[in-house]
Amino acid sequence: VDLFASCFEAGAVPGDSLRQKRMYLEELFAMVDVDGMGTVDCETFCKFHADVSKADMDHGLEFSSLPS
Repeated sequence: VDLFASCFEAGAVPGDSLRQKRMYLEELFAMVDVDGMGTVDCETFCKFHADVSKADMDHGLEFSSLPS
């Protein structure tokens, strides 16, 4: 599954331009891609998503409202 395309289709990417949205996703991916191999396994992604979701809830935010 192409994570970037899925996020775009879901409207879950903040930013006014395609460039801003792509940069946002690349920064998030870099945080998740802990080994730098350009891939993220399901377990790593799920842990990251849970951590982000918890942080968002702690601050009254939704994942899609994070600043770009």
